[in-house]
Amino acid sequence: MYFLFYFSFKPSLNTVLDLSLYAIQWSKTNFLRVGDQVSVLWVLPDYTDIEMDDNGVMTVPGDCAKSTKEKVDMANTKMKQVKEDFEQLGYEPELYVESGDARGFIPLYADKLNADTVVMGNRGNSGFRKMLLGSVSDHCVHECKCPVLIVRRKGDTES
Repeated sequence: MYFLFYFSFKPSLNTVLDLSLYAIQWSKTNFLRVGDQVSVLWVLPDYTDIEMDDNGVMTVPGDCAKSTKEKVDMANTKMKQVKEDFEQLGYEPELYVESGDARGFIPLYADKLNADTVVMGNRGNSGFRKMLLGSVSDHCVHECKCPVLIVRRKGDTES
């Protein structure tokens, strides 16, 4: 089976990172089997000209703002952690990084990679924000051609 994990990380929202890491950890414990193929997609919000080298390290051109470089450096650290976590369990994850709106990239990559399942966490936006913008997970449930597994922590409820 081929699984695409959507890894959400916004430096200002550590809870998003926690939920993504939780979804990955939950899947490793309850869902993944030996021989499964794993890819991790990371869509960074509104950064431009981000590239990834052969080692999975993200880079930005020198003329980008220092704060953007700091965010990318922090993101590199977290992505390296996720990659190492999968490798310790015997998986060789493929890493993909994009910049922009995750709602467009997740279904695109799920289709492009012929994923059997997309796995993602759920931040649980409040009612008004969700009504105006919709949620990434809700969008993916409707747009992905494969099943979407949304992992929520026990006790988490939507507002």
